[in-house]
Amino acid sequence: AGAIGAAIMVIFSFSRMTTLCLFIVPPIIWLLTNFTWHVRIIGGLASFSLGLFATLVLDSARNLYEATFKNFRQGSERVRSKLAEIALYKWETEAQIWGHGFVTERGPETTEGIPIGTHNQWPDLLYLRGTIGFLAFLVPLLWAFAELLIKAQKSQNAKVGLTIIVLLAICTSGANIEAATYLYWPGLLMLGIAFQAKE
Repeated sequence: AGAIGAAIMVIFSFSRMTTLCLFIVPPIIWLLTNFTWHVRIIGGLASFSLGLFATLVLDSARNLYEATFKNFRQGSERVRSKLAEIALYKWETEAQIWGHGFVTERGPETTEGIPIGTHNQWPDLLYLRGTIGFLAFLVPLLWAFAELLIKAQKSQNAKVGLTIIVLLAICTSGANIEAATYLYWPGLLMLGIAFQAKE
């Protein structure tokens, strides 16, 4: 009942990224934690097949993205792209090492007044925290993924923790997850439990 309720909340939130996660994260976690010899053989055959039809697959994926995610909320996509573009430009030209450190009260007219540094995790990290803050987020994320990937082969708690890390990694490509910590803080508690799992 809890899982069904969570899925319904995700779908009716109309968040494109979290809806996508609902369908792609379970198979990703299954593959990462069931990497036996037969899975490797199937993966090799699938890679070979995809290689033969790479152009068709990429074109289909691009068309699907354009038809669903990009066109679903065109205004949001346009503003988000402009925010990321401005954030990267200001980081590169004004504050590469430590970033700007704060969000302005109001953004430019091209972003409909939305402040720079509020909608895209990776460009926002560079804009607000600079290269230092960017690495301070990226390195622990990669470390956590590697550690939990090893532990998840034997521990169910670590498997849940790995799922949370994968979710966060995917969601960072389309949202600022710092601002939404109040939503997934139970997952962060679960991460603490997962890190205590025996390898």
